[in-house]
Amino acid sequence: MKKTRAVLAGTGFEGRETVIRSFAKKGSALQLRREPANKYDKNAIAVWLECRVFFGLLKFWRKIGYIQSTRAQKLAPRIDEGKIQIVRVSVVNLYCPPDLNHPDVTALIEYVNN
Repeated sequence: MKKTRAVLAGTGFEGRETVIRSFAKKGSALQLRREPANKYDKNAIAVWLECRVFFGLLKFWRKIGYIQSTRAQKLAPRIDEGKIQIVRVSVVNLYCPPDLNHPDVTALIEYVNN
């Protein structure tokens, strides 16, 4: 299994910073969801955070940002063509003090080549 890290962009928009502060921690589960119809970037890869409440009995997913475009430009075609399979994605680094409008989140992406 191969691993790569990716810094998230767009963490300070649409209330995402509140979701990150409330639910994200090192090791939190993430999902990558391609957005090929994204009007700003055809290679867009949205990052969704698994949010757990009621002692983990209830979970839901919220978008917390995007893989930065330079990384997404290389990763998206490989995902679309089935050249790689994402096995697991998680928060590996997190910096979000109260006065920071755009929290710094780094995802660890674990994948295998097909």
